[in-house]
Amino acid sequence: MAVEGLAQAAVNRVDHENFYDACYFNSSNSDGGYTSSLTPPLSSISSNTKPQHTHAFTILERILKDGRLAVGKACAQDSQDQITDILNNEGKVIQEYASMWKTSEDEKEIQERVEELAWLVALMFGIGGWKNDRQFKADFYL
Repeated sequence: MAVEGLAQAAVNRVDHENFYDACYFNSSNSDGGYTSSLTPPLSSISSNTKPQHTHAFTILERILKDGRLAVGKACAQDSQDQITDILNNEGKVIQEYASMWKTSEDEKEIQERVEELAWLVALMFGIGGWKNDRQFKADFYL
């Protein structure tokens, strides 16, 4: 799968210009290895202290209240490629929210986080698809 991903990355254009900046790929260690950029995130996982966790519902609530991500602000409502426009315009904001959701290597905690994500998807997909004036729309991009 890694080879396929690298092949896709090599031949496809970049849609999300501002989602990852150059410092994400810079090595934090002087050894210059490819895995050195993973050291800070992995060191927080492998340490004995649990990372500060923010529940996915709390993050969703903050996203819904964030004016930078309001309908019509992050991208034009008539945009033909909303996800690309949102990531290009407000990718840093989305990164901030993604960085709030943390876990450790503890198997029990990982199971809790997977359940948390299952409930989040059920909330966003299930409830988000219901409207009074039409039938249920089973579409993630409502």
